[in-house]
Amino acid sequence: MELFELEVGDILVDDVNKDVGVLLRSYYLFDDSEADIYENVIVWDIYWTTYNFWPFDDPVQCYTEDGLRMLLKSGVLALHKNT
Repeated sequence: MELFELEVGDILVDDVNKDVGVLLRSYYLFDDSEADIYENVIVWDIYWTTYNFWPFDDPVQCYTEDGLRMLLKSGVLALHKNT
């Protein structure tokens, strides 16, 4: 399985909706008090520069890291490193 290394500033291109997004930050979904109950889930905030998320008004959307990896592996999203 291909491992996609995600970093702040990386660019995502949605080939289906023709949207472009930038990874803003990552964080754990659950805080430390819930860490022993739930698996640590990493979430990424993405700023979509051209977004088709009607009826949502906020261009910043959150995705789990596992979900992003599945979208990248399936070819729905393309990753462009900011290096």
